Amino acid sequence: MKMNVIELDIVSFVSSYALSFNSAAESKGIAMSFEYPGRAVPVFFDTGKMDKILMNLFSNSLKFTDNGGFIKIGIRDDENFCIIRVEDSGIGIPADKIETIFDRFSQVDAGSTRKYEGTGIGLALVKEFVELHGGSIDAESRFIDESPEDHGSVFTVTIPKGDRHFREDANVTLLENNDIEVSIGFHSSFNTWEIAEFRQWRSAEIHVPYKTVNSHPHILVVEDNADMRSFLGYILKDYYNVHYAVNGEDGFLSAERLMPDLILSDVMMPVMSGYDMTRKIKSNDELSRIPVILLTAKAEISNKIEGLEYGADDYLTKPFSSRELLTRIKNILKTRDYELVLERRNREIEDDLKIARLIQAKLLPQNIPAVERYRFHPVYIPMDEVGGDFYDYNVRNRYIEIFISDVSGHGLVSAFISLIAKMALDSISQRDSCVWVLQILNSMICKSTVNTNYMTAFFCLVDRETNRMSYSNAGHIPPIVYRENRGSFYELRTGGKPLGLFPDLVHAEGEFQLEHGDRVIFYTDGIVECMNSTGEMYGENRFRDFIIAGRGIEPETLSGVLIDELKEFCGSDRFGDDLCLLVFDVL
Repeated sequence: MKMNVIELDIVSFVSSYALSFNSAAESKGIAMSFEYPGRAVPVFFDTGKMDKILMNLFSNSLKFTDNGGFIKIGIRDDENFCIIRVEDSGIGIPADKIETIFDRFSQVDAGSTRKYEGTGIGLALVKEFVELHGGSIDAESRFIDESPEDHGSVFTVTIPKGDRHFREDANVTLLENNDIEVSIGFHSSFNTWEIAEFRQWRSAEIHVPYKTVNSHPHILVVEDNADMRSFLGYILKDYYNVHYAVNGEDGFLSAERLMPDLILSDVMMPVMSGYDMTRKIKSNDELSRIPVILLTAKAEISNKIEGLEYGADDYLTKPFSSRELLTRIKNILKTRDYELVLERRNREIEDDLKIARLIQAKLLPQNIPAVERYRFHPVYIPMDEVGGDFYDYNVRNRYIEIFISDVSGHGLVSAFISLIAKMALDSISQRDSCVWVLQILNSMICKSTVNTNYMTAFFCLVDRETNRMSYSNAGHIPPIVYRENRGSFYELRTGGKPLGLFPDLVHAEGEFQLEHGDRVIFYTDGIVECMNSTGEMYGENRFRDFIIAGRGIEPETLSGVLIDELKEFCGSDRFGDDLCLLVFDVL
């Protein structure tokens, strides 16, 4: 088997595992300790294979040790050997099984209903890898059934120091020391082998982490463990501006001061936990958009859900891969940048809509001329910032001109068509024929609409000398006349298709004799089709009852009362369609 051997400090290498598994041990209620010389212990070893040796030994100790137990890791050396010792207070190994535990697929509990899994090929692989290093592994154990009060296992790995035992082996490649371990020191959740792999991955410029619109995004690391803070900084420093906080409270205050692009936080910390800090950040209007990634040794799905319920954007379980961490940060920052771009674009659209609303408002009559023996009051409420409903009111010679329309759809497209209609209407100098006005409008709108956009419209002329009204309707809801002295309603109905669908339209013209005391209501369908939470529409009958109840009330007051009633009916200050209401009284 091929071996790539390098001389590294075994204390640094093992300590990275010890710190990493310490978090997992704490989550199970297991006390974990690590004893080592107060100096470096250089040993030649294959980092990948030593990684698997330690992973198997530590994992087995965690798996077979219950809450309240302990795991002790120790390193000692002499002139010729380095000894790594892993002791636990787990269930132990039966005496008749101790000789076979290094065999492939051996089982500690061979019963048909065994409680614990076997060691599989794990310990067999450990033994093979230890022997490839010229070393040996021994096991001692006290099985729980045989020693209920004092049970557990001890695994001792002995590896020779120096490189003499490797020099004649053709399968061994001796690498030069690149001092990786010197630069990383003791770091939780990562090991020297992974750091070496990470450095190779980074130097090859594969999957370079995403850089946001700000070429130097800021990341706040909230971690009470100094070693973990140091290591996270080592991983992140080449891509991000890294800031540090030592607990949740410090993290929240730092977030207020720094406004970082992302927060990377441990969960279990003194003063304030990562959960509480996340909840506090997400409930703060100024900080709530900052992404938070929580780091924890608790792998249960309930713990992950708990973190997400506190508002965390992502959740990473220790021990984790540096690649995974960087990839998650990259993806979250990329998503955040997309959101910021969309927010900026939405603000631009909102600003444009406000300007469009102002422009559209200027297209509506700015000053309603006072006409003797008549009263007029308009109300226009767009569903969006701009809408497709539109009206006009003019006094020309002996005639009062009233126009109302409703464009299909909502928003900018509808507003654009209503703008075309207004410009077209203003360009018509001869308005003595209602049919003629609608024909000219149709011609102009047909040139401007696309797909199935269209406009319904009603145009009328009121002769001030005779109170005679002539009118033409292009598919619009017929205005209604309420004659109070008779308590009757009359619909101003003529045949006619909406504008903008067909180039050659023929509309009929109708006439109606107005009398003193008549009230004419022009409106769009947003009023009668206003819907409540149960799906019930306001409807024509309820609208007419309102008109009857409001007889004698000034048009402006009547309009305001109707809008309030519609808001109460639908349970909202916003309507599902544009609203336009014109009240015209003949005095």
